[in-house]
Amino acid sequence: MLGQLCSPNGYNHNIEVYKGRQHDNSELPKLQSLVFRLIDPVLDKGHHLIMNNYYNNIGLSKRLLLRKTHSTGTLRPNRKENPKSITSKKLKKGEHVWQKKRHVSKWKDKREVLCIMTKFHPTMVEVSYGKISKKTQGSS
Repeated sequence: MLGQLCSPNGYNHNIEVYKGRQHDNSELPKLQSLVFRLIDPVLDKGHHLIMNNYYNNIGLSKRLLLRKTHSTGTLRPNRKENPKSITSKKLKKGEHVWQKKRHVSKWKDKREVLCIMTKFHPTMVEVSYGKISKKTQGSS
């Protein structure tokens, strides 16, 4: 497994390769400990971390906020700390629910998506796509 901290333009700031079981002195769960090791150089500076659902969870987002670091990303729906009032809610296409206290949001387009955003409040925006026909210029 490879963990990396990248800037928005793809520059790698920190990389850690999983080398088997490590004995660190952290009380944090393994993945949270990895995230904090990777982002240590940018903690407490007001940065915003974007993560996928493998690393992301509510506990980690709370700990990051305590270190002046915001986070955004998808959440796995089966995490035990997810609010049941959000995860158990069945949504129709285009519907959205949000719990301010935990910064957790869920919406449905083709499928339900659960995420956490500690910096921004989610809003739904209507987007429509039209059909575009492509023609090759100069062909007969």
